[in-house]
Amino acid sequence: MNYAVILLLLFITTTARTQDTSGVNDYVTLASQPADVLVDGRFVVRYYASLLDSPPSQRAEATTRRIAYALDHMKDGKIVVSKSEVGYAIMLDESPTVFVTALDKDPLSPEPIESVVEQSRTAIETVAKEYREARSLPDIIRGIAVTIIATALLYVLLRLLLYGRRKALNVVIKYVESIIQQTKLRSLATGSRLINVTLSRTISIAVIACIAIVCYFYLSAVFEQFPITRSYGAQMLRIVSDTAYMVLRSVIQSVPGLLMVAVILVVAMYINRGINALLDRIESGVVRVAILDKELAAPTRRIASIAVWIFALALAYPYIPGSSTDAFKGVSVVVGFMLSLGAAGAVGQVASGLMIMYSKKIKIGDWVTIGEHTGTIESIGFAATRLATSFMEEVLIPNGTVMTTTVVNHTRLAESGTMYSTSITIGYDAPWRLIRKMMISAAAKTDGISAAPAPYVTQTTLSDFYVEYRLTVNMEDPNRRRDVVDALHAAIQDTFNENGVQIMSPHYLSDPDKPKIIDKKMWDPPLTSDQPTMGHQSLPRRLERLQRVRKDEKAEEAGNGITAPGT
Repeated sequence: MNYAVILLLLFITTTARTQDTSGVNDYVTLASQPADVLVDGRFVVRYYASLLDSPPSQRAEATTRRIAYALDHMKDGKIVVSKSEVGYAIMLDESPTVFVTALDKDPLSPEPIESVVEQSRTAIETVAKEYREARSLPDIIRGIAVTIIATALLYVLLRLLLYGRRKALNVVIKYVESIIQQTKLRSLATGSRLINVTLSRTISIAVIACIAIVCYFYLSAVFEQFPITRSYGAQMLRIVSDTAYMVLRSVIQSVPGLLMVAVILVVAMYINRGINALLDRIESGVVRVAILDKELAAPTRRIASIAVWIFALALAYPYIPGSSTDAFKGVSVVVGFMLSLGAAGAVGQVASGLMIMYSKKIKIGDWVTIGEHTGTIESIGFAATRLATSFMEEVLIPNGTVMTTTVVNHTRLAESGTMYSTSITIGYDAPWRLIRKMMISAAAKTDGISAAPAPYVTQTTLSDFYVEYRLTVNMEDPNRRRDVVDALHAAIQDTFNENGVQIMSPHYLSDPDKPKIIDKKMWDPPLTSDQPTMGHQSLPRRLERLQRVRKDEKAEEAGNGITAPGT
């Protein structure tokens, strides 16, 4: 756009004053793409309209050339705004610079066109002032002096930050080491090197951030001192101010939502406390509820607490700042998808745990056998059941395994204590009535086995070569199972030895010389400790028997015509 266009605009303005204003729309139309006018990086005006078929980009280029020409030929720097039917013309010492039409404003903004003109006039005035200062020697000297002072201050601040980093690192490390020595966290002393490295890097990152901030404001202050770079300094400050304003506005806008979240969480906290107080009373036996046993109070408390907080988070989610953004929703979807894939097995274990708890098939304190493990149930959690064996071992069994494995409860049907059974196999030549008496006698001699319910013996199997006898007793204290079982087995061995009965299971390769049956007179012999045991004969008896066997062997050899060597 040249001076011919300006004359044409004046002609349009003169003609429009005598005609209807609707004819102005033939020369000015709203464009689809706006364009900015920048002078040395400083924003002057933004064009939204096309003028005489010139799009906003061409208008911006022509305006930049006119402003440069006006600055080069500036005398007094007087700025005049001329209004017409088409728009506003801003003159600098009678040189045209900017022409703003009635459509050169944001269509979505309620701001009037006069405000846009005033902003453009102020920008031209600032550009003219900076243009004169750039050619003023005192202003240049002042800018250099301020830059030197700012550089000295920057050097001092950087030295202080580096010195403060060293001092802060020493103080923090000494403080952390004192806490480790004074508390029960002494095991962390082995990782003191890792702690020192972590603290050092954390403090270094904080110091680097402070140095970056100081240097940013230093550059902004230096750029402000010279007209050529003043617009860049102003732009740097504008970025900081706009960011701070945006953050502050976001914080203010999020205050109502945060207050609502706080109210929901506080209400949930008091509801959770009330439920916990009620269930604590049920667990201690102070309050009795027909539908809830005190053994189930603890898991019910955990389930109720989880349900309350999940419901509270669901209510508070819409009020969390940023929850409506696409990024927040995307992260929520990804996290939910990962949890759904990774927690499939955990959900199954929790479901199994709930079924175990509320079915009441087993409970804490029961003496049970689960698969290959036998012990007292110490706890039934959501994921696993914990057993304590007699051998001071702790066994964690997943609840899914408990649900799919045969569980033997040795406590449920016992009147008191815990039921225990042990089996032995004895040949058919031993009277079964005597075996029963001996096993019951051994149980009576064992400390830790209660007399009521009384021990009893059953014949569980009649095998080819032997009979299996099963002794069932009631242990007073299942926690002493290891010692009681050991004493019971020792008593059984002593009783059988005293009565001359071998605890052995015979096997035959051929028919015996005489049937292995018991004379009716010996069906119910009395218990005695006078009879020598077959497995524990005295030494003279053993020697006598050995000599008799040797004589029988020699007689047999003589009858067959066999003589010993040397005879």
